[in-house]
Amino acid sequence: MATTWADIQRLAADLQRVQLAEGTKRLSEANCVELVTMLMAMEKVHLVITTDGKEFVTRRHLVTECANECLASGGRIALTELAAQLSVDLDHIQTAVNQLLAMNRHHRMAEDENTVEDISTPAEFVVCAGELIHREFINDLCTRLNTRLTEFGQMSLFQLTKQWELPTELFNFHILPEIGSHPSARICAIRFEDILCTPRYINALRRKMSAVLVALTKPTSLSSIHSYFGISPTLFFKLWNEMVDEDKMPGHLLGSKGSLNSLYVPKVHEKMATQFIKQRISVDHFIECVVLKRLNVVPSDPLAFFREILPENEFADLLFWPSVVLSESKLCREFESLAQNFLQTNHFCLIDDILPPQFTFLTDGDYAQIIERLQKRGNGANLRATGDRSVVFEHPQLMDNWLKSLEEFVRKRAAKDAPELRKAHLDTLLGAKKTEKQQKDEWETDKPTGSKKGKSAGAKKGGGAAAGKRRGGGGTETESQPKNGKGSGDTQKHS
Repeated sequence: MATTWADIQRLAADLQRVQLAEGTKRLSEANCVELVTMLMAMEKVHLVITTDGKEFVTRRHLVTECANECLASGGRIALTELAAQLSVDLDHIQTAVNQLLAMNRHHRMAEDENTVEDISTPAEFVVCAGELIHREFINDLCTRLNTRLTEFGQMSLFQLTKQWELPTELFNFHILPEIGSHPSARICAIRFEDILCTPRYINALRRKMSAVLVALTKPTSLSSIHSYFGISPTLFFKLWNEMVDEDKMPGHLLGSKGSLNSLYVPKVHEKMATQFIKQRISVDHFIECVVLKRLNVVPSDPLAFFREILPENEFADLLFWPSVVLSESKLCREFESLAQNFLQTNHFCLIDDILPPQFTFLTDGDYAQIIERLQKRGNGANLRATGDRSVVFEHPQLMDNWLKSLEEFVRKRAAKDAPELRKAHLDTLLGAKKTEKQQKDEWETDKPTGSKKGKSAGAKKGGGAAAGKRRGGGGTETESQPKNGKGSGDTQKHS
């Protein structure tokens, strides 16, 4: 026989009446716990026991308790804290929360299908980073965020998560989707990386950037302009590119479009610099590359710049050297004419003598250009240059002139220095012979004693004979002269 819900209610009423009465039929607390545990083991009932073992709760009621505790905590509670407050194991809490989320999904599906069902479920819940969060808590966050954005114009998501102690998952999946620029959006804002900005704030930035760029009259780095606004580089370049696309930029950019190291050049500065360059070319017929670089209007390709600002005939007359841009007809040909006059007269030319005094900034590359042009003119094949490129000369003619001017000098110098050189040469030869004789005498002195005596006696005898010959007037003139050629004056006296 099937048991009806009325039977169960009648039995529950009988049990309650017996328990309230005083008598032997009343069940003790231990008997009740044992009875319920037995029914749970037989799977007759499905209950959850509290951690202290004194209370039982149905799974459906546990779901309701979880929802109530979350609402009582302001719409946000950690699952571990929920388990501690309800005195239930965390596994049962997680199961109850999953049932709560499933009931929310079923409730939303029923509303979408426009069905009428008696589904009594609490408001929508979500789980983020181990926390049970009510939808009203999320709506309240959106309202607070929208209020702060209206007040300040921009907010940092990182600062918000840190200040409100919210998990990043909650922002990414439940708050950021509410952001939009349309009026019906819960949060009326625009996101740029980590920054949220209101459309009103963005429009104010556009007007501010336009005013700053119009006010600038000299080249300014983008980093300086960016530091004035105090916004992220992403937002800065977004506003910048919008002005470029709308053709509202009162200037142009030198460098990379996405780099803060680039340089912004206002149109007013570009116009004045262009006029200055044209005037220098027209009056002085040259302009230094250093000046062009300092003006910050000439790109990396100066030919395209000058072709754009000058007529075709004036542009064709320009020469582009490493350190200067100059007119070929007004200056360069004048240099060449002066150089030819010097070469015809002196057969050499100092480069500095043919240049104007203000051309002190030229480099080795510029000197090389001048020498190359001189070598291409007339008898330029014979032109040579010094190592520092400061002098050019005609090699054959200059060498011939130098040799002719040296011939007379060499002849006079040779006639003057020849006797002294001959005497010095003879003295060198005599000194060598004297040194050789001294070395030989020293070697004879170092011989043993016996041989020295014999030789000494022989020398004495020989010396006597020589003396006898000198006294007797005998002997020849050759025999009476010393071997080394010295002492000839003494020999003539004895004779």
